[in-house]
Amino acid sequence: MFNPDRAIKSSSEDELNRKKFAEVIGKAILKSHINESLVIGILGKWGSGKTSIVNMTLEHIEYNSLLYESEKKPIIVRFNPWNYSEQNQLIYHFFNQLSNDLKMSDRPAHLDKIGDLLKTFAMVLCIGTIIPGIRLPALLGSELLKSGGGAAESLGNLLGKDLNRIKKDISEQLEKQESKIIIVIDDIDRLNDKEIRQIFQLVKSLADFPKTVYILTFDRNVVVKAIEMDNVGNGNEYLEKIVQIPIEIPTISKTEIERKLENHLVDFFKDVPGDEFNPVHWGNIYQSGFKFFFKNIRDFNRYFNVLKFYSEVIKDEVNIIDFCAITALQVFTPNVYQEIRQNKMVFTGTGGSLSQSDKDKYKEISDSIIKLSNEDTQIYLKDYLKRLFPKLSVIYGDFFQVTDSQLLWTKNRRICSEIFFDRYFKFSLSDEEISQNDIKLLLASGKNYEKLYLKAQELNLSKKSLNFLTIFPDYIDKIEKENIGSFVTLLLDVADSFTQDESLISITDARIHHLMESLLLKLDNQEERFDVLINCLEKATRGIYTIVLEVTRFRDEFDNTKENVSMEKLVLDSAQLDVLENIAKDKIKIWDKKGRLDGYRDIRFILYQWKKWGVEKENIDNVISRILQDDSKLINFISDFVSKRVGGPITDLVSTTHYSIELKHVEEFVNLDKVEPRIKEIYLSGFLEGRTEREIRTVKLFLDTFGNVRKSDYENY
Repeated sequence: MFNPDRAIKSSSEDELNRKKFAEVIGKAILKSHINESLVIGILGKWGSGKTSIVNMTLEHIEYNSLLYESEKKPIIVRFNPWNYSEQNQLIYHFFNQLSNDLKMSDRPAHLDKIGDLLKTFAMVLCIGTIIPGIRLPALLGSELLKSGGGAAESLGNLLGKDLNRIKKDISEQLEKQESKIIIVIDDIDRLNDKEIRQIFQLVKSLADFPKTVYILTFDRNVVVKAIEMDNVGNGNEYLEKIVQIPIEIPTISKTEIERKLENHLVDFFKDVPGDEFNPVHWGNIYQSGFKFFFKNIRDFNRYFNVLKFYSEVIKDEVNIIDFCAITALQVFTPNVYQEIRQNKMVFTGTGGSLSQSDKDKYKEISDSIIKLSNEDTQIYLKDYLKRLFPKLSVIYGDFFQVTDSQLLWTKNRRICSEIFFDRYFKFSLSDEEISQNDIKLLLASGKNYEKLYLKAQELNLSKKSLNFLTIFPDYIDKIEKENIGSFVTLLLDVADSFTQDESLISITDARIHHLMESLLLKLDNQEERFDVLINCLEKATRGIYTIVLEVTRFRDEFDNTKENVSMEKLVLDSAQLDVLENIAKDKIKIWDKKGRLDGYRDIRFILYQWKKWGVEKENIDNVISRILQDDSKLINFISDFVSKRVGGPITDLVSTTHYSIELKHVEEFVNLDKVEPRIKEIYLSGFLEGRTEREIRTVKLFLDTFGNVRKSDYENY
């Protein structure tokens, strides 16, 4: 629930132990026997709680006067000068409101006459051009002159009235009645200079009636400055002549601030799961600077309103402690916050590989950002930022390297992680980012494979697969052991359709294997892993490339590491890999018989491994024969032999991408003399019209490399 930036209305809301302070003021007002006008000033800086103290004071007065006779009950009038858009209307509306309050139906009858006199007083002030903001034509049409009663005197009569005589009549009537009239004028320091001076002129000269008690709230420095703008001499001395009882708001002690802050934070953190709240990290953030941002009540309201507003949409996607910390910078040092946002390279990562020149450059940037805050904040801000961004400790030479790792930061969704940094500033996920809710749904679906598969496909169709492969390995420890097989099967089934990155070496395939290996290593031994893989290979029917790739990678890793590590530390042993290769070989054959192999992604790799695992040449020839009969499948097959290289002269600032094709590798599967006429026919027939860039590039590259068609004939195709 959001806390509006408003004062408390009742002592029951008091969290700063100011109730007794307010009660003392209330008691003093009730017991005072001064017949003249009394002016009390509640003095304090903006946000110090002046209005809250006034509200509790009035609450005490109202409660303790419940049993008073009606003629003796205090009358409370709240005048808010902010309600009037034109400053010259201010005094007129003050008397008008005071009149209306005294003439209310539940007031003693004798106050009605005083109310009429006050209306007359207000109108005479206007007609006498004392208040030029209300013009005579406007007054002639006003409700004041049209209404009945004593206030509805003719214009001629009003013009003949003596202002001092009316004021004397009002004073005499007020002296006779027994009720104190308590008039509250709040937030005077928010008015402009001219309006501030008008309020004090009003209290001093125009409305200094008997048995009136004024409670004025303001910041002394603001008011003194406004008064001195009118060349009246010393503003403090002028103020002392008007305000008989100045009451300074007691300063909130550091203990009270921290107690209030702690109460708010306990309420905010109450729904955060225990495994997502690191008390040591929070203690470091809190003590290094967080607590120093809060100096008054308004600071609390500003901060927690922003925190709660944004946390509703982002809290599950970030580290909640880091989010609290960066939000403090957003609220209290917005310039620092914006510069951190613009300098991701300075604040993310470990900094362990930085050169001294890079450290010096980043230190200069960090220093300039810190200087954007005020001097008080600068004292603790550097240490605060080091706790939030550990890389800064390396930059400033505190440590050679940080002890935590990027992997741990990513797992904990820390702001110092390059992957999660941006989430803290855009308050939403991009279309290609996987949410914590997505991850929770995946983890919860481990026992229901079809539900798990459908959720994974949904993420894949939303182009979230790459982000899934980056984030999900950090959550493997939350997968129950009996559900490992479901996630292995899932990868074998859906990974073939995952979005492929544009790098030279497929990071997508590497991440798939990393996730697969991490899942299997969660099992205790090779026998368990082997049993799970056998079962998963039987169940997986929706993909073939990933099956072939994973079996191949496990074999390569075995061959490359068997001499250097003990056999039990390997994921699988040689005999188990032999079995898996045979299963993979048979699954390729099943796909071939069902006609699913032709035109499939990475067909070259699949056929190469199939051949390596001992399949008859006839099987491969049959696949190639069918491919040659279909233009799209043929182009897809040839494209698997296209390689990409990025580079250029060292003097170039931008790299150039180069594509090439090794026809000798194509010839391992097919006779080039049979393929070339088909590719040329595809090119000349107009088949490429509207085809993908990859297909067009493949055809051109093949013909250019083969040398039967001059490049100039089709380079502008």
